[in-house]
Amino acid sequence: MANTNPTLLHGFITWLRREFGLDESRLRVKLYLHEGLDLDVSTTHWSSLLDIPEEQFRQPYRAVSDPSRRRAKHVHGCANVLYSCTITHRRVMAMIEAITSQFVPSGVAQLAEQGTVNALVAGSSPAPGALETGPRPFEGPSLVFGSR
Repeated sequence: MANTNPTLLHGFITWLRREFGLDESRLRVKLYLHEGLDLDVSTTHWSSLLDIPEEQFRQPYRAVSDPSRRRAKHVHGCANVLYSCTITHRRVMAMIEAITSQFVPSGVAQLAEQGTVNALVAGSSPAPGALETGPRPFEGPSLVFGSR
């Protein structure tokens, strides 16, 4: 996970540690810093905040500033927290899927809920045999445009 918000990254790491029993030696951090920002200060900041030893930080990415694109810079850069474990990755993704699936219907369910693709064309449906549901999008009087 990459972010500049220390609260989000700290919460993410805390969640991983509590839920998945991490092997702490597999945690890595990569910093994204604009040139001119202090790498040592940023490394110390993120190491202390995330409770990850500085020895586990990877080579940082140093961005060349482009004043035409961005003026504000995050003082401690953007931290990218990495954890390499296939089993943990699958468990995290399964948990995220379980949480988010209750809010987002599956693709098939979305198509069925949409009803017809084009309500003005008879027989237009998202799948063969689907029934048209609900009113047509516009059933009022037709408008005629012309010269006065």
